[in-house]
Amino acid sequence: MLYLLYFKFFFLINSLITMADRIFTKSVIPFKKAALYKEEYALLMAIIFSHPCLSHYGRELLYEESARYTRMLLGYQQNKWGMLEGARRLDECIRLINVSIHVNQTFRDMHTYMRNKAPNKSPDILERF
Repeated sequence: MLYLLYFKFFFLINSLITMADRIFTKSVIPFKKAALYKEEYALLMAIIFSHPCLSHYGRELLYEESARYTRMLLGYQQNKWGMLEGARRLDECIRLINVSIHVNQTFRDMHTYMRNKAPNKSPDILERF
């Protein structure tokens, strides 16, 4: 019986460590590999933060802004790298957006997991969210 409690606790801690590693460590690797310039990073953050999670009207406005920032990023990269290389670089930036979305989902999963499986283990951490 004691073994089962130990195994359950170990599984809980191991799952949290795996999720935290995926969120806080491995999520940075694609951004480091891309070696973004300041301008690319700023436009990429503008695209990420204009992700539509609002009403229909808000979604339309944010979609227009996101499309505008994407065109600006493509134009910047094509001016800097050339037509083909600029398009390839934009594709790499779009992949970074997908990575950010997956990291956000993993963070939500970890938060839900902590709230459901470990409510009494670390209440001070959960209060911050």
